[in-house]
Amino acid sequence: MKVKILVATQGGTADLCAQEMVDILEDRGYEAEATLMGDFGIEVFDEGGHVIICTATYGYGEIPDNGTEFFEALVSGKPDLARVSFAVFGLGDTTYEDTFNFAGEKFDAILSECGAERVIERHIHDANSGALAEDEAIEWIEGWIGALQAKAAA
Repeated sequence: MKVKILVATQGGTADLCAQEMVDILEDRGYEAEATLMGDFGIEVFDEGGHVIICTATYGYGEIPDNGTEFFEALVSGKPDLARVSFAVFGLGDTTYEDTFNFAGEKFDAILSECGAERVIERHIHDANSGALAEDEAIEWIEGWIGALQAKAAA
């Protein structure tokens, strides 16, 4: 089974998290690839399948630069994503309490609006928590795998 991890990052932490997820997925027998959002358009959804959004929140609630065009294409194009299952791993900083983790929230909302099926609830990492985002990514992807397996068994 193939898993696409689509990454929006400003400083690189989301990319590190995505690479940890790829390692775990491959160890568990999945075909996984992490790709920066600036490298493709919404055609990435054409085949359907499993997609994970791994995104930081930049500035005051913005999507990182490399994910802005991709997000805007989703909003304006509203593609039919009924054949897509998704999950969102969001990174943020509660220092910006009014806009904390908005990028993850925005991706979660637009994918749902387009008909994609959420596998598990959005993860919200807080840079102020003291926990490493990469460690949380490992734990979270294990939960995603469990949820996917439970769904397949049902």
